[in-house]
Amino acid sequence: MTSLKISDQDKNMVELKKLGSDWVLADADSFPADASKVTPILDKIAAIKTNRLVTRTSDSHKRLQVAADDFLRKVEFTLSSGAAHTLFIGSAPGTRATHVRADQQSEVFLASDLSSYEVGAQETSWIKTTYVSITQTEMIGLTVTNITGTLQFSEGRIWRLDARCPARGRRSTRARSPRWSARPPMSPCSSRWASRLSQNMAWTSRRPSSPRASSRAISRSRP
Repeated sequence: MTSLKISDQDKNMVELKKLGSDWVLADADSFPADASKVTPILDKIAAIKTNRLVTRTSDSHKRLQVAADDFLRKVEFTLSSGAAHTLFIGSAPGTRATHVRADQQSEVFLASDLSSYEVGAQETSWIKTTYVSITQTEMIGLTVTNITGTLQFSEGRIWRLDARCPARGRRSTRARSPRWSARPPMSPCSSRWASRLSQNMAWTSRRPSSPRASSRAISRSRP
């Protein structure tokens, strides 16, 4: 397979494409997909057999949720030959059994080891959300810097906060900004900022929930 487009009944849709040996999200600036999530689904689709026939009548498609306008998942995929196929994934009458139907066919079959919840129709279902995972015992220091200064934590027997701040100037006498103005970044010298950070320090750094959010953040940071 060279591409995979997945839709659900809530009109969510995600498209994956293969670039070389890697899978990427086509609508998110080729954001890398997690191959460990993509490959098992491709294998399960390829392994669907036609020896467990449920019905041959199209009147049952809506009831089994494999109709063209009533489905749990619609999977459109393209092969390396250029041939395009569509598979409808529907309800599950039992454990390890899911109704499936190929487009342009009336027959509905039971597929083993494939369920609609495994085939997510949102980008977050197909990406790695963890950049790096570090246990607290491995960390010996943490430094956070923004345009107002630096906040540094160091670890001994207990964690110590060492804030290195720019010199404080005289209080500005300018008029206050309108209420709708954007606030400047909170200074790490602020006790409120330090308290908030120390209370919410996490040892696992995670990616944004959406690759689009990541792309927008990157584009905004460019000069």
